[in-house]
This record gives sequence, C-alpha cells and structure tokens, in this order.
Amino acid sequence: MMSLKSIIKHYCPDFYPLRRFLARVKSWKTNRYRISRTDVLAVERDDSLQEKVVNQAVKKWPEQSKSLSEKVDWLFENAPDYQVREDFDAIRRDMYFCFFAYGFQPDEYLYFELGKKKPDERREYVSDLDRIRYSCQMNDVIACDLLNNKWRTYEKFSKYFHREAVSVVQSEDYAAYEKFVRRHPVFVKKKVNLSRGQGVELVDLENLCSSTGQTTRGYFETLIADGRYILEEKLQQGQELAKINPSSVNTVRCLVFNCRDGVKVKYCFLRVGRDGSFVDNSGAGGIEVGIDIETGRLNTEGFDKLGRRYKQHPNTDVLFQDYCLPEWDNLLALCRELSSQIPSVKYVGWDIAYGVEGWTLIEGNGMAQMTGPQIVWRKGIKAELKRTMSNMDLMF
Repeated sequence: MMSLKSIIKHYCPDFYPLRRFLARVKSWKTNRYRISRTDVLAVERDDSLQEKVVNQAVKKWPEQSKSLSEKVDWLFENAPDYQVREDFDAIRRDMYFCFFAYGFQPDEYLYFELGKKKPDERREYVSDLDRIRYSCQMNDVIACDLLNNKWRTYEKFSKYFHREAVSVVQSEDYAAYEKFVRRHPVFVKKKVNLSRGQGVELVDLENLCSSTGQTTRGYFETLIADGRYILEEKLQQGQELAKINPSSVNTVRCLVFNCRDGVKVKYCFLRVGRDGSFVDNSGAGGIEVGIDIETGRLNTEGFDKLGRRYKQHPNTDVLFQDYCLPEWDNLLALCRELSSQIPSVKYVGWDIAYGVEGWTLIEGNGMAQMTGPQIVWRKGIKAELKRTMSNMDLMF
C-alpha cells in the first residue's frame, strides 16, 4: 500500500497545497504524546502535581513510556553524572515530564542540564520534538527525500564528494559493484536510509573474504539480501583533521538556512571520533566541539553523549580550544553552494570532511539534530531559530 507521501510524489508532484498539507500532518504527529498546556502550566506552578500528571501520561501512552524507560535506564547505568545520585525516582519522573510536556528526550535532559533549570529556562531550548516540528515548517517534506536517501544525495551532489560511489540494491548492480571493489578493495559501506552513523562500516574486502572464505560475489549477495547500500571510496583525510583523531573521518556539521535574503550558515561544530572508531558522531562515542563561525577556530570544550567534558582529545591530547581548521572560507562557501541548489529544503545539516583535495561532502540531513549547538555553547537556541525562520517563506 502506497503512503500518502508516495501518492503525492507519483500523481501530483507539483501541487504545492498537498505538499503543505503533508508537512502539517507530519508536524501534527509530533504532538501525539504531549500533555495539555493546562497540565504543563499546573505542574510548573506546583511541582507536587508532577507525579500525578506523569502517571496519567504513562498510563495513556504505555509503548512510548516503555521506550522512555529503556533510554532512562541506559543513562542511569552509563552517564557519570548519575553514578553519584540516589534520587533516581525523582530524576526519572522529571525526565518523563520534560518529554511529555516539552518534547525533550532523556539524553537531552542530561545534555542541557534540565534538572537544574526553571521552566522558562527549559523553554529556551529546542527539544527533539520541536526540531521535527520546525523542520516540517521549513522544509518541503517530499523534496527532503533527496537527503533521506544517500544514493540520491550522491547522484545530485556527486561533484562535491571527490570520491567514487556505487549503489548496491539489486542483482543488476553487480557489474558496477565488481568494477568498484576492484578499484577500491577498502571502502565505506552505508545503509542508504540510515543516519547518525548507523550502518556505517569500513570494509577491507580482501581481508574479509580471506578470513571468512566468502567470495566477492557472495559478499554482494549478502548486501542485496540485507537491504539497500551505498559503497563509497574511502576518504583520504587531510592531516589537519587527522591530527585530532586519525582513526575516524572527523567532520564539521554545519546547520544552514535558506532565507529570503540568501543562504545563512548559522552554527558549525566539529565532530571527532575516538581511538579505534571509524565514525565520529556522538552516538558512537564521538566528541562535539563548537566552532567560531567567523574564523573556523574551535571555541569550546568537547562534549560526548554521556555528558563528559574534554579540554583535549582523550587519545591524541590535541587541545580543542583555539585549534584552527583549514580553508574555513572554502567550507562556508561550499555549504552555501550546496543549500542554494535545493531552495525548497530551507534547513539542512551538512556533514563536511577535509580531504587531501580540500573540503568534501559526506552527507546532508534534512531534519538534522539541533542538540549540537545547544550542547557545546551551553545555551538554548529557540529564540535565535525563530528569528531565522521569520526570514523564510515557510510551509505553514
């Protein structure tokens, strides 16, 4: 059965009112697990009501509550901040309230130190559900499919990748695959439709086949049986970023906005991996560091997914503060050029790496997380984001 989005794309791709309706529907879905504003305000005035309101929400949305419980349990077991706490019931209840009232995920509660903040201070932050709603207002959901599919992104922006890639989806792709792996026996394997570093793996095909007895053809068959993949030539990272951590491809995430008066690069932060890790995102143990957008210098400490801070990289001892990234103006120009080519996608998080040929595109994200700038600069960006959005022609 075709989804509503697929029907619109197939039968009436240029009918803008339907695209706007689709954006509204997707945004509306973010409110499925929100308690009423009346209850939120009541708890904000009298926190003794929090337990009652949270219990009602848990009873109303048991599946969502189960997912929340698993995330909270993981944080309690792994985050250093919670290793010295004993008030777990109160923290859990407040985490649940922050999700059902404002849309914050449990890890955002940790990142943004929401347990120490008053209601007005909490509202200054863009929550995960806020991010989805704002993205729906800024971006044409159908046009965003270009960025949701890594192969389509590669086809559209291939000249900015500076490396070869091949799509592995069906049996007919074998000839292209076989030529690619002959030229690049060490390559990066990615799931076409996953993000946050999920499904990304560095593959040495010759070693893999010799150790498992698998053939080149056999490996291809396992790929098409498992899903849709894109294989990319391994990027040769430039020394300036490899110095910080050589095992991972370290990237700059740039949050870029297509406004009425031009493309604006508003926030940039560096994402670096840890020793032995190929990917750099925080979900895989990576560290995020703020960047001065005017100069390209790192201007904060580093932060990881467990809320730990780093003045220097824990494996290479490179100091973060004031480390200067190369050819910064070229990176900003690249981001503006990329976003200018998809004007109906007004908000994109571009991941850019530094290779031997300069800055190169890794991927684009049409509903990019907004946690990064709020973590590294220790402040909410909701007011700034709304000012930026006021300078756009929004979907609704």
